[in-house]
Amino acid sequence: MLLTGRLEAYPTVMSHNRELYETYHAETRFENLGADTFHGNKAIAAYPDATSALDFGCGNGHAVRRMRDAGREWFGLEYSQAAYEKYLKDQPYFFVGEADQFADRQFDLLYSTEVLEHIPEPQVEETIAQLCRVTARYMFLTISLRPSSDNNRYHCTLRPRAWWEERFCRHGWIVDRKVVRAYQKITLRSTRKILSRWSPLGPDCAAFAQNPPYELFGETQFWFFAFRREFIPATEPPKPTVSLYRRRFVPLLRKALGRPAIFR
Repeated sequence: MLLTGRLEAYPTVMSHNRELYETYHAETRFENLGADTFHGNKAIAAYPDATSALDFGCGNGHAVRRMRDAGREWFGLEYSQAAYEKYLKDQPYFFVGEADQFADRQFDLLYSTEVLEHIPEPQVEETIAQLCRVTARYMFLTISLRPSSDNNRYHCTLRPRAWWEERFCRHGWIVDRKVVRAYQKITLRSTRKILSRWSPLGPDCAAFAQNPPYELFGETQFWFFAFRREFIPATEPPKPTVSLYRRRFVPLLRKALGRPAIFR
């Protein structure tokens, strides 16, 4: 049965262990990856007054290097020791380990793309708490809501948008709907049709698409999340990268067609 944004639990797709990513980074050529998941320009357009940023789960450091080349004070935190040793250790603005090594509200902006879904659900609460603690003003993230390659070997926490947003809001953060609306692609397709794109990745991925455990409301990759602290006023909305048709009319068409839709 499709969930419509409610927070009911369902079993995670797979178990997870730290060794998986140590092996992955040790054995995989990763230095040229990162351009396809780079959204740093969108983050800065949304929050231009953020003078410092932490890229959580920075991988090979692509986003941090790119933003520092543009004159931005960005730093990277990577969980994998293997990735740190291969790609990051020679620069002082990269760190390895957990976010607990940073001071309260040390960074204006928390940036993270395609990372949180890789964290086992029992660790998600503490991870989000630490990210909220070290961030002073804004958060800009993408979190994947679909299965991964290798028969969903990597996305061990697959939950609906509302589930993720509720966990950030517990810590005094507000969902920045105007930022999400500016960047989030919405289609007329059903959740099954959206997820069918990843069905060839394995039988579990195909099963996930055939019987989705939650509703996507027409949203498709990438899934953008944006937050600001409760006392921080809303910034001027960024220039949308999504057309007016997709932002305004697709939700109306979905409603007219009897398909679930989110109105922001």
